[in-house]
Amino acid sequence: MAWNMVVAASETADIFTLGNDVFTEILTALFMMAVIVCAVILGGKLRVKHDAKVASEAAVAAESADVTDNKTE
Repeated sequence: MAWNMVVAASETADIFTLGNDVFTEILTALFMMAVIVCAVILGGKLRVKHDAKVASEAAVAAESADVTDNKTE
C-alpha cells in the first residue's frame, strides 16, 4: 500500500512542482548567503569598535601609570 502512495505521488509531480521546489531552494540559499554576509560585515564593524575601545583603555591606563610614577619621584 505504501508503494502505491509513492507511485501516486510521483505521478502528480510535474514541471510546476519542480520549478517551485527549485525556486524555494534558490531563495533559501540566497537568504543563507545574505545572513552570512551581514554577519561578516557586522563582525568587522564590531571588531573595529572593540579595538578602538581597547586602545583608549590602554592609553588611559598608561596615562594613569605615568601620573602614579611622577608622584612617587
